[in-house]
Amino acid sequence: MPCTSHLPASVVVSTLGSSPSLIRCLESLQRQKCEATEILVVVSHEDDVESLRSLEPFSIRLLCEKRPGLGVARNRGIRHARGDFVVFIDDDARADPDWLHEMISPFSDTRVACVTGSVIPCWANYEPSEAEKSYYLNDRARSSWVLDPSDAQWFSKAFGKGVGYGCNLAFRKNFLLNYKLFPEEMGAGSAIGGTEEFYMFVQVLKLGFRIAHNPNARVTHFFEKDRQSQKLHLRALYTASVAFTLKLMLEEPGLRWSLLKQVARAVRRRLSDKDGPGPEHPLLSPLERFAAYLQGFPTFIRSRRHRSKEQAL
Repeated sequence: MPCTSHLPASVVVSTLGSSPSLIRCLESLQRQKCEATEILVVVSHEDDVESLRSLEPFSIRLLCEKRPGLGVARNRGIRHARGDFVVFIDDDARADPDWLHEMISPFSDTRVACVTGSVIPCWANYEPSEAEKSYYLNDRARSSWVLDPSDAQWFSKAFGKGVGYGCNLAFRKNFLLNYKLFPEEMGAGSAIGGTEEFYMFVQVLKLGFRIAHNPNARVTHFFEKDRQSQKLHLRALYTASVAFTLKLMLEEPGLRWSLLKQVARAVRRRLSDKDGPGPEHPLLSPLERFAAYLQGFPTFIRSRRHRSKEQAL
């Protein structure tokens, strides 16, 4: 029987335009057992309106966003969402039939403002390292848990493996509208090309709310990058991690001591690579990783300029 036991939810899919992966994603959303929902597709920078006709068979609300960036697109979806919960899935992911129900179930705890689900990775053109596999397939990602700000280790746990993934997460709409929207200078297509989910996790916990993880809320994420594309992606992530750290350091003075301790632990792990099983991402040499880290400083400066320009409009 279709599930109608929860409050209405809005599923937001951000995309650059119609593609086979988007069609596959929407097909999986139309097969959900939850009826109390709507699907919003936010298309960024789509000039070929004809290509969007392939989406006509789907029961969706289509929003076109002229400004680039994942954060911009998601915030557009949030502002148009009618549901009490806003659920995000990437356009290159496929949801299990029970996915939406499982994503919404933990919100029965009124202090939960964010829910994360599990991701089954599917690599098509690239053989990942064991470290990359464990990022998605670790014990924490496979178990149910709730992270509460009363936990003395909440800050470090918010950055640990399995806390959640940007391609599969949900928020109470009231939290997003009343406390914190996605930072529009972060995320794919923005100045800081990643780590936006960790920024949101910190905001949820800092403001006194909980994050719940439900491993039964599963999506399959298809990675179709070849080795060279994957190298570029990894460089961008290393760069984003530094820019993100600088952003927190500047904007969150109350968290600086916790952040410095987190950075110190990360540096110690990097320095111990020589004694361990090898670098975390063997596609990148130590010199390439170091160069990517350095790029984080000008990236952060560009993000500040972008933010100032947007605020001036």
